[in-house]
Amino acid sequence: MKRAFRTVIYTTNEIDGAFLSCYALLTSMRLGSLGNGASSGTAVHATLGPGLYRVTQLSGNPDQQVAQTMRIMGERVKEDALAPAFQEHAARVFDGLESSDTPEIINRAYGHVRSAIRFQRDEDSGAGLGDLAPVDLVEFIVRPVDMARYVDQGIAIGDCDDFSAYLAALLRTQGIDSKFCTVAASDLAPDQYSHVYVTAYVDGQRIPLDASHGDFVGWEVEQERPVYRKDEWSTTGGCSLFSIGAIVAAA
Repeated sequence: MKRAFRTVIYTTNEIDGAFLSCYALLTSMRLGSLGNGASSGTAVHATLGPGLYRVTQLSGNPDQQVAQTMRIMGERVKEDALAPAFQEHAARVFDGLESSDTPEIINRAYGHVRSAIRFQRDEDSGAGLGDLAPVDLVEFIVRPVDMARYVDQGIAIGDCDDFSAYLAALLRTQGIDSKFCTVAASDLAPDQYSHVYVTAYVDGQRIPLDASHGDFVGWEVEQERPVYRKDEWSTTGGCSLFSIGAIVAAA
């Protein structure tokens, strides 16, 4: 996740009965006006393969942009966790665990996501899609149902958004509630969100799960550096914001 993004490119995963990759890209205003606010096309990702994309204009307000992005991610988590293909994938991930063994399910999910996805910056992941120059690309998002296929193929890539959406969807298949936690941790832009991860909620206990940057269950950014803003969002779509603190300092 990065600040000051303007445009989202996303796709559906089926056209004429064919299953295709689903890309979401956030790009800068350098692309200019989109007229009616949207455009679409097809692209072939160097690593992940062919897909459709749609470009839609987002708000110019950074906080509203994040809210819109969290809504899009949440909608895809909710949809994909119900997809038969994703549920079959999740069954393999959690094979051998009892449905009542929540701590082990959380540990398994966290460890799996950390090891299954290779962290890659969005500028590299989205380069060339939609005829976008790297300087224009700000965000690249893979929806969970596609990430599951890429994991099975051993080609999964993504940044904190992708780790978070995939993890939240896996937890949802097991009936574990979670939220997206966004933090502003950049000294250069302390008022703007710069990172996102998942927090699970079990019997009222909040369990941080930063699979893209953390080394263990429970790790959060503020354990190592100051965090200036911190909020949580629904992982099922909508624009629900659960404020948990405006200023958080490192211990």
